[in-house]
Amino acid sequence: MSDQQRPTGDPYGQPGQPQNPQHHSMPYGRQPGVSGPGVGASYGQGAQGSYSQQMPGGAPGQPRDQRPYGQPGPGQYSGPVPPPPYNAPHKPPSKAPKIMIIVGAILMAVSVVLFVLFATQLMSAIPSEDDVVTVSGPTEVQITGEEMKVIYASDVSVGCDVTGPTADVPDVTLRISMNWGRNGENYTGIGKVGGDGQPDGTYTVECDGDGVVIAPPISLSGITTSVLSAVVGGFAGLIGLVLLIVGLVLRAGQKKRVAA
Repeated sequence: MSDQQRPTGDPYGQPGQPQNPQHHSMPYGRQPGVSGPGVGASYGQGAQGSYSQQMPGGAPGQPRDQRPYGQPGPGQYSGPVPPPPYNAPHKPPSKAPKIMIIVGAILMAVSVVLFVLFATQLMSAIPSEDDVVTVSGPTEVQITGEEMKVIYASDVSVGCDVTGPTADVPDVTLRISMNWGRNGENYTGIGKVGGDGQPDGTYTVECDGDGVVIAPPISLSGITTSVLSAVVGGFAGLIGLVLLIVGLVLRAGQKKRVAA
């Protein structure tokens, strides 16, 4: 078939329509057979004109409410809060380390005082050597004011006889246990001379063995007080030492942070 006998339909096989020589050269976005505002415009242009048309509140071609770079608009997140100036005032250091150091030092001083009191009371509770009388044969003991003296023996099997200032038989029973360490030996109370209800005067003590002495009684209240002082002093010293160490460590940390 010759070129003159070919059908004049469109290339998609629709007969009866004349071939449009402009069909394939139409710009992108143009619709054939339609005209009007915005039709046939280039890519990016709509029915109301180009993207850079004038907006309310601004010059033509510029968006509304333009701000310099980095400045947020109303209601927008402004990003991380900047750090305070270098010369901003620092928070004053805590006074807790100083208080702990002071309290710890006071408790340790109290502990020392209590230990000294313990030693003093313990020494006063135990008979001194000046008040000790060694029994060697018949030994006389002077009693005044219904005071009581104790017969101590290093050997509890030793027996002693006591004669009072009157014809009455004196009461020599010791109703409380007393032990006393002297010169590396342990002395135990085996009897007494004088005491409540006994007459004043001279008593004679004679024993059938050695290692017997007569001395004032051990002060049980003094021993109890001395032991209590030692216990309280030990706890006070321990707590004071812990507070002192912790306070010094915290104080050193504060000084390092201030220096940094």
